[in-house]
Amino acid sequence: MPKAIEWTPELENAIVEGILEGISIANVCKGLGVSPASFYRHRIESEEFERTIAHAQEASIEREMDGLIELADTADEDTATAVKLKVWTRMWVAGKRKPKKYGDKLAVGGADDLPPIQAAITVEFVKPNPQS
Repeated sequence: MPKAIEWTPELENAIVEGILEGISIANVCKGLGVSPASFYRHRIESEEFERTIAHAQEASIEREMDGLIELADTADEDTATAVKLKVWTRMWVAGKRKPKKYGDKLAVGGADDLPPIQAAITVEFVKPNPQS
């Protein structure tokens, strides 16, 4: 059975700092010797820790978005495809985590603004002809 983790303010702060640096939760936990299960259990049990982690993740997204232009500027003829993948991946993740700010926007004034089309369908039943 794994050893129980003592959730101190220092441990919580170290996790938050790692998230703010852009390190994944899995890697932050691994580096601190915390199992992912312990992290998520503590997140469920402590509303304050949950709020702090959520805010850290939002700030981390902002930091990632701020760095996209710099990342794109690193592309050259040989690395353009790899850099494009990195940029698109970060944009996709941000759009999923913060859809109101970074998600796909619907066009205004286009077909998305039109009311749904209602069509009337008339069905006519034809009796089979016994002569045929």
